[in-house]
Amino acid sequence: MERNMKQNRSDSSILESITQAAQGCLLDDLVGGDRDCADVLAELARLVRAGQVCFSGNRFMVQGKGDLKLFTDSFGDLARVLEKYSLPDGFPEVVLQQARRCREAGKKETARRKKLEGWIITIDSETAKDLDDAVSVRQLRNGWELGVHIADVSFYVARGSALDREAFARGTSVYLNRHVVPMFPHELSDDLCSLNTDRPKLALSAFLEIDASGKLLSSRFEKTLIHVSRRFSYTEVESILRGKKDPDAGKLQTMARVAGLLRRKRHEQGGLEFEVPEVRIALDEKGDPVGVTVPVRNEAEMIIEDFMLAANEQVASFLSKKGASIFRIHASPDSEKLAEFVKFANGVGLGLRIPRENTPRAMQHLLEEVRANPHAGVLSSLLLRTMQKAVYSTDNPGHFGLAFADYTHFTSPIRRYPDLVVHRLLSSAIEGKKAYTEKELERIAEQATKMEQNAVDAEREYTRIKGARFLGKKTGEVCEGKVTSVTSWGMFITLLQWGLDGLLHISELRDDYYRLDTWGHTLVGERTGRVYSIGSVIRVRIKSVNAEKGFVDLVLEESELKGGKSRSGGGSGKHGARSSRTGSAGDRRTGDKNARTSEQRSRNGAAGPARTDAGRNAGARQGQARQDPGRISKATHPVKTTQPEGVREPVIQPVAEQEKSSRGKGWRFWKK
Repeated sequence: MERNMKQNRSDSSILESITQAAQGCLLDDLVGGDRDCADVLAELARLVRAGQVCFSGNRFMVQGKGDLKLFTDSFGDLARVLEKYSLPDGFPEVVLQQARRCREAGKKETARRKKLEGWIITIDSETAKDLDDAVSVRQLRNGWELGVHIADVSFYVARGSALDREAFARGTSVYLNRHVVPMFPHELSDDLCSLNTDRPKLALSAFLEIDASGKLLSSRFEKTLIHVSRRFSYTEVESILRGKKDPDAGKLQTMARVAGLLRRKRHEQGGLEFEVPEVRIALDEKGDPVGVTVPVRNEAEMIIEDFMLAANEQVASFLSKKGASIFRIHASPDSEKLAEFVKFANGVGLGLRIPRENTPRAMQHLLEEVRANPHAGVLSSLLLRTMQKAVYSTDNPGHFGLAFADYTHFTSPIRRYPDLVVHRLLSSAIEGKKAYTEKELERIAEQATKMEQNAVDAEREYTRIKGARFLGKKTGEVCEGKVTSVTSWGMFITLLQWGLDGLLHISELRDDYYRLDTWGHTLVGERTGRVYSIGSVIRVRIKSVNAEKGFVDLVLEESELKGGKSRSGGGSGKHGARSSRTGSAGDRRTGDKNARTSEQRSRNGAAGPARTDAGRNAGARQGQARQDPGRISKATHPVKTTQPEGVREPVIQPVAEQEKSSRGKGWRFWKK
């Protein structure tokens, strides 16, 4: 009986290992630990006969799921984005060979590590393969001990090795919907360093003691050997927290309580939470978009986010006392942009005041006032644009958005190179050694920031292209949209039904000649006094789409042109629009005048706010989930913010950076 139980566990773990590997498993991947080679071969033969597993090349793969593992984009969108952003498709052979040899080193190390007992779990998306973080919570007399256990990638990847050099060059994994450009080969990222439930794993653990008020009392860090008790998905945890019966429900409720205390404590310090919608586009096996959703961040995601933020902060605090390190820093908002936002917000009836001091608490107060407005989504997005960009640095002025004096990235060494470096710094500090010079860390921080931005740009563009391809099927349809950006040549509009964006060119406003207001947030008709401002909700028709470039052209629906009032972002709708006859010669002349003036402004460079808005493109919103002024929705995973942020901590891209990247990537098309 006992032998049969052991055999069943071994059989299921073999199938699970094959299922969780992104591109299948080699035989060497399956043999090891307490598995006998003969038993593995016998089980593989049974799984193949049963039709559960197939043999492709030299790899075992789950039958029927090869299309998910070997996703190809038949439209060529993926290939174009990979080429444009110089993203590698595959690894050099020397890197692959080194990755395959890592397993033997791990077998020897397991005997030296402190083996952790108790309930340790992972919580991630259903499709995640690179499970680099696990968590545990243990009841103490006056509170809890939170354990954050991160895959010890640094043990397997020696500094200066082929694996290390390749990871440094890539800087980060890039998630292009169903395709992933990983930082490490799948032998590491999806198997050896992924905290799966089938075998013991090497980890670097942070233990944080937290009292009943959420105050952190102490922290310590250890090299450990863990065995994950159970893998949860976000949706599974969410349903359990909402009342679904489960034997681990009580433990998950405790985790939710501890996370809530950490979240409240961070809020009391002034930590910011921007909720920016993140569009997810479902693709079929050929890369054709078949659906669009805007998921809402749930409690399960926030639990992991809160735990990762706490661990990152404590590791940064520890390393800041040990000498040179890499920090994740975020400067205070730009004063001029903040003043501009306050003026615009007051123009739509908010009555805000420019903060006397640029502090997280002051910004938090502004954000709370904005959330009370009916157009909170648009206003929050504008406020977000006043924030500086989060970067990696050896200097440590703190993280404004999170209201942390010390912050770094520690929790994702499988997919971010700075985290791997922080692991090396932490391991060396534990042993009283020094891992890097400050000059070496400066070079790493600069490269990591550069490659992070490249990844963000690539992810945005791929999402924008697939969004345009989806809307191409809707050409001619009429829908409501909200104005999210106003420029001298038109308006960028988010289609409310799908959360995707398009451009309504100023030449399509044929009922009047429109001028951009002083602050660049409103178009005003000279004759009719009609107003289009950020936050206006109007009916538009999808005119045309250039899917390869990700451009979507919109026009006003006829009922809008015939005199309906524009519903604007607060008060500007008092200018009623007069009736106009669409298509008349006068309208055509007005539209031509709008277009000519727009083109001239684009050539000459319109002054002030008109130029500021010029660089914002239709895809900018979709990438905000991976931005970071505190906490924004997670990055999508397969995709580990949004979009995470996040780590699960976000990254801010300021307006100036959006302008720079947009102007260089085809958006001049709109000016022609």
